[in-house]
Amino acid sequence: MPIHFKSGGLRRKLLRSFLGLTVFGLVLLCISLIAIFWLRTSANRLALQHAPGVEAALQARIGIQRSLAGLRGWVALGRGQFRDERRSAWVEDIQPAIARLHVLSRDWADVEDQKRLAGLDPLLADLKESQWWVEDVAQTEGNMSARVILRKRVEPIARTMLSTIDAMIDSGDVKQTIDERSTVLARLSGLQIARMSGDHMLSNFVLHGEGSWEVGFHQNLAVASKAIEQIASDAGALSGDQRRLFVILQQELPWYAHFAKESMAARNSERWNAAQYLMTTET
Repeated sequence: MPIHFKSGGLRRKLLRSFLGLTVFGLVLLCISLIAIFWLRTSANRLALQHAPGVEAALQARIGIQRSLAGLRGWVALGRGQFRDERRSAWVEDIQPAIARLHVLSRDWADVEDQKRLAGLDPLLADLKESQWWVEDVAQTEGNMSARVILRKRVEPIARTMLSTIDAMIDSGDVKQTIDERSTVLARLSGLQIARMSGDHMLSNFVLHGEGSWEVGFHQNLAVASKAIEQIASDAGALSGDQRRLFVILQQELPWYAHFAKESMAARNSERWNAAQYLMTTET
């Protein structure tokens, strides 16, 4: 009998332990299910709240990158497709994305995010205006002052000098000796070659900005100046018409050199391309 009672008491203890573990397991299971449900609900809520905002923000960012890429292409190459790309980036990406963010921001709990979005609007307005200015001026004549000086100041003087040299070559005089005429023609031909070569190198420097073209221009200008000095030192070999024409050359060469150097200085400036400078420093 004592053994029977002991055995029954042990079974009851084991049963109670089993039931206790079962209940504890059920409690843990319930807690786990509740936690999983809460996490899933929170994840869905966060996804619904934040995913559209992230998507809209990325769309705006991609649009800004598109607009800048289009602007760079327009400034560098002047092709209309780049200008159109910049404009479409604002219409198709940036503006719709920002408008969507404003709608979504009504449900944002973080006040700082709302402030950031509000602060973004004037920045985007400034960016759009700056891009417009760059686009508007990029392919105009005044965008590159070096080219304006070259076309309006240097080239007219260059044409006058070249036509004057041609006229001097054709204005020989029967009173000139063969040696005198040969010497004058040789010096005028050398002057003509130096002038034409200098014009070519100056144009290339203004166009490309390579230092070798600038050096070559100065070398040819020195040759032309030397030729003018030689002709002046032996002016008695010139005919009457040649002397009158030579005065024009003497007057024009200093102005030609002055405006040519002004054009090169403008090309060497960091602001030689106004649109590119504005795009780099502001846009």
